[in-house]
Amino acid sequence: MKTCIIEKCNRVKFSLGYCTSHHWRFKRYGNPLHVRELVLCSVYNCNRKSEARGYCNTHYVRWRKYGDPNTLIVGPRKNCSISDCTQITVGYGYCGKHYQRWKAHGDPNTVKIREGGSGTIKGGYKAYRVKDGHIFEHRLVMEKKLGRKLRSGEIVHHTDGVKLNNTEDNLELTNRRDHTRHHLSFYGLDSICKFSDCEDRAIARNLCGKHYMVVKRKTKSKFNINFQKVV
Repeated sequence: MKTCIIEKCNRVKFSLGYCTSHHWRFKRYGNPLHVRELVLCSVYNCNRKSEARGYCNTHYVRWRKYGDPNTLIVGPRKNCSISDCTQITVGYGYCGKHYQRWKAHGDPNTVKIREGGSGTIKGGYKAYRVKDGHIFEHRLVMEKKLGRKLRSGEIVHHTDGVKLNNTEDNLELTNRRDHTRHHLSFYGLDSICKFSDCEDRAIARNLCGKHYMVVKRKTKSKFNINFQKVV
């Protein structure tokens, strides 16, 4: 087995007579014996190697979190500097949420607002921020219309297909099965499988592929289907 042509290097030859390490140096610097100049951290009395922006890893992390590489926090971490926010600080005195807002917009209190109105756009729907996340406007409108909270299996359908049109006349309360049927009909597609509790698209004889093959073969279904459930 041939070894690297560099003297006192016993690694296996990779290309041009060099091992992988010397070959990489040769391609990058033109000299297989090139050694990068050691750059130390720019912080006074720090003899560690510079990793990023002239700082060692320790001082770089401090600079990124607190804006000053010499900042040293001892003891329990502080809460976010935004009033009414109890989250732990992540960077520049802000929690993760407010830090990302500050990083994106220059202001930790800035929320991306839809032009021409309030709230945010999430998945094409208008939503409002709440303590635990988001709540969609069309569900709020339906709950106000019904005078109660929506159940987990209840879906609010936009009859005209426009997700941002959240007027009461455009909203219809339905379930998952009927909601799927609405959308398939809206786009001119086939109806869903006529077996109850099946929401797959029908491909033949108003049956999905799985149920169509069961009926075609006239055998017992491995899915334990009760044929009396056909609508």
